[in-house]
Amino acid sequence: MIAFSVIRHDVRRDMGITTLQYLVADTANTLCGASGYCSQDDICESLGISRQVVSRCVTEMLAMDPRLIDLDADGIRPTQAWKTMAYSSGGAKPVETDVMRLTVEVINRFNETCKSSYRAATYVPNIQAIIRRDPSVTLRQFDAVIQHKNIQWKDDDKMREYLRPGTLFGSAGKFLRYLDEARQYWKQREKFNQIN
Repeated sequence: MIAFSVIRHDVRRDMGITTLQYLVADTANTLCGASGYCSQDDICESLGISRQVVSRCVTEMLAMDPRLIDLDADGIRPTQAWKTMAYSSGGAKPVETDVMRLTVEVINRFNETCKSSYRAATYVPNIQAIIRRDPSVTLRQFDAVIQHKNIQWKDDDKMREYLRPGTLFGSAGKFLRYLDEARQYWKQREKFNQIN
């Protein structure tokens, strides 16, 4: 199984690696195919960031420590030094690509429903925490919460500003409370539709 490595923040900080640089390098590590390289476009698409941002991160990492990442005509490839550091930092934990895919789908649904443009990569830890707390949560349940809160808050001047992923998925406990509310709302709405 392909997995993203999660390097503890204090380890990254001590090495001088920003969160964005880490995401770019580890996404490259995960996306590397048989050639051992992946293109900048693959990383851009996976993380939902521009080519310019990816190029800047790679350039900064090469300047910081050329042993961490390779860049040539074939693309980008984290070196063995990156892999060693990632998996021996004492804090490496796998984040399954299924969680990444789910996060992308959830944030895409949020953006479509709420007419916004949030980036999925920002919310991977939130979605992972929700799934860890309740592994039975599905995309359909995330969608039910998004739809419910959009209906409830979009026209409310006070609550509209809270209609964002950070509010809905900010903590596992809060999300599960919103999920209970959404279940009640959709049950009531279904009963109403059956009567009419």
